[in-house]
Amino acid sequence: MSGRSFGGLLTGGNGRSPGEGQADYYKFNVDRTVNNISAEVSLTNDPGDSVGAYLISPDGNTLGYGQNNVVGGASGTTLTAYTLNPVPGVWTLIVDFAEPVVGDEISQLFTGTIQFNSVRVTGSGLPHSAGTLWWQAYK
Repeated sequence: MSGRSFGGLLTGGNGRSPGEGQADYYKFNVDRTVNNISAEVSLTNDPGDSVGAYLISPDGNTLGYGQNNVVGGASGTTLTAYTLNPVPGVWTLIVDFAEPVVGDEISQLFTGTIQFNSVRVTGSGLPHSAGTLWWQAYK
């Protein structure tokens, strides 16, 4: 099972308070074969525009979150939200442009992808089987 791509246009005002943001919603189906979901959002050029992404399960809970900036830290033009072991059903990705654009442009294109079973984790010293007990991995 593969994911899907999406895109849109972030339209802002003059960057003055109160910050009225924009939110876009993307629905997608998840079946039993999906072990993990990753959603990536990319802005075309302005890391100063604050963006958050939320993976919402069929029962309405937020089970994954990502943002493109950290308070007091660096900003970027991409963000990724992940979740593991999703239940089957209709999921929603909310892309939330929480603040108005920074004021040096009036619009900006964005793109994104929703992918299934793309997250892989490996490491030395970790068991590779669910049947391996924790103390057996350290012999």
